[in-house]
Amino acid sequence: MINRMAVKGNKGFTLMEILVVMGISMILMVLVMAPVLRSFEMTRRAQAMVDAQDSARTAMEQISREIGEAMDVLDYTADPIELPVWDPNASGGTGGVYWLPLPCAKIDLILPKLIAHCNADSDEHKNGAPRDFERGDEALPACPYDHSTDVDIRPKLPIEQGNTVVRYFLGLKYNDPGASGTPPHPGWQSPYGNEVTAKEGNQVVLYRIEFDPSDKTIFDSDPSKAAQELLDVLRDPRFFYKTSYNGWSAHDGEPLWLHWAHKARALGLAQYQDLVTGLNPDATTGHFAALEPSVTFRYGKVDKETFAGVDYGNALSEFPNAAPTVYRSKFGYWTPNSALGVTQPYGIYVYRYAYDNSDGSVDTSKTTLYYTSVNANTDLVVNKSVGGGGVTEVFNISRYMSAGVVNPAQLPADCDMGFYFDYGNGPDGPLLNFNRGTVNFGLAVDPLVLDQTKIKAINNEFLSHLAVDRNPLPRTVRLPAIESVPTASVVPGSEVVTGPDMTSGSPPGTPVRYERVPYALGDAQINQYKINYQTGDVFFSRVPSQDLPDTDDKDTLTIAYKIQFNKEEDVVQGDYQTKALINIHLGIRMYDPDSGEPHMVELNNSVKLRNAYR
Repeated sequence: MINRMAVKGNKGFTLMEILVVMGISMILMVLVMAPVLRSFEMTRRAQAMVDAQDSARTAMEQISREIGEAMDVLDYTADPIELPVWDPNASGGTGGVYWLPLPCAKIDLILPKLIAHCNADSDEHKNGAPRDFERGDEALPACPYDHSTDVDIRPKLPIEQGNTVVRYFLGLKYNDPGASGTPPHPGWQSPYGNEVTAKEGNQVVLYRIEFDPSDKTIFDSDPSKAAQELLDVLRDPRFFYKTSYNGWSAHDGEPLWLHWAHKARALGLAQYQDLVTGLNPDATTGHFAALEPSVTFRYGKVDKETFAGVDYGNALSEFPNAAPTVYRSKFGYWTPNSALGVTQPYGIYVYRYAYDNSDGSVDTSKTTLYYTSVNANTDLVVNKSVGGGGVTEVFNISRYMSAGVVNPAQLPADCDMGFYFDYGNGPDGPLLNFNRGTVNFGLAVDPLVLDQTKIKAINNEFLSHLAVDRNPLPRTVRLPAIESVPTASVVPGSEVVTGPDMTSGSPPGTPVRYERVPYALGDAQINQYKINYQTGDVFFSRVPSQDLPDTDDKDTLTIAYKIQFNKEEDVVQGDYQTKALINIHLGIRMYDPDSGEPHMVELNNSVKLRNAYR
């Protein structure tokens, strides 16, 4: 007989009970798994942050090392990189690109000549074989003697400039929009904008390119235009995206942007980076007004640095109170401030302090400031202000640098300061050369040339004095620049006196360079002179029988010299921007590959070019 009570006791779970149990289980699972999932998410975020930090540190170390070893930095202050930006609504919805500049997103370094060095153990390295060998085209070549790969690259000693140029710049991950301008690789599109899950785009990454200017795959092989072609390509803001330059394309028929892409190497985790930000999009077109790069290279800016005097000429022996004629800044390689409309440093200031006689404090009402500016004719000039009062132009630097000499007749009546910068003569006239980073106060003037008639006048004046004084003043001539501009003095040691040979038996008019006699050590004799640097007086022999030769029309006396206005107590300061100090801002914006959340790591460093010549 069936036990009904037993059957009744084996009754199963009802649907309601199962649902309740499942609900409770899910709640418990959520409570348990939520912290685990959050932990996984935090781990992914932490890993993204670590990746960003590692990427930034690695890139900064490499860039800083190469800048420190560079021989020179090419000046591209006015040549920003340009970036094509994708506009999906252009051309009736088919899409297109527009271009925006990326300021300070490019730097070119000229490296020293590099060699490879084998680090293999002595037992492994071929006996007697040199450890240094030419690097060749390989980035890290194997040793040709023992085939060891334990090789490093180091500068050749003594240091000399090589032909290798290294460029760091921001560019698109896919650089062909200049050729096609259509998907799948259009202009800039952040892969994490409004489509986080798509993860498809053409973001901006940091590239390193190493090349030789003689590389015929990226530069024209025509010798007649190679130099200009090189300059055009290096300065071209769209070099990374062009198919050809000036009608010339690569010899193999491939577009030039492809050759650049083959040479470029992205730094960091390029797949998850985007190193620009669009600013102020237009409400109608959606076009950005500008792009802000997160990686920049800027020249160092120095404000109000006090320069050191480095050239005293013969001041110690001849004129103890003479001021230096050359003042040098801490850094050379100044960059011009083209924003002022004339090539010049950012500002040079000369302070001439006045002191209160009662307590020795600075009397600001009498202190004089001389400073550079640009006048209405866009000439670079020196202005003067006393006690913060009115401003007076006292010296035209541009006019001096164009002529190469001071014309006293063109100087203002109250001129008491003048200086200029390093320059040399180029094919189009004087060229500024800021490599030394110096300010020069020694100003050349037209030489004084005395012909036979003027020499005879000097001798006659001496003889007239001799008639009334048996110990007359020496034969004397006053330098006209000092006579016209009493605030100036002769730069000690700058004078070169050339006159007719005074020794007996020499042919008339034979020129010789006269020897200077120290001012405090007796009189000049034949073929000698003395000079008072403060008054500009040049003295010759006072012996009655030692007249300057004046019997032939070939007899001429020439005195070349420089003048200066600055004084020993003057303080010289300057504001300037220098290529010798590079400020690197490295902002790596790394995106979480799952959530699209950005992680920003920012590093800053200032690097000095240790190998730059001055």
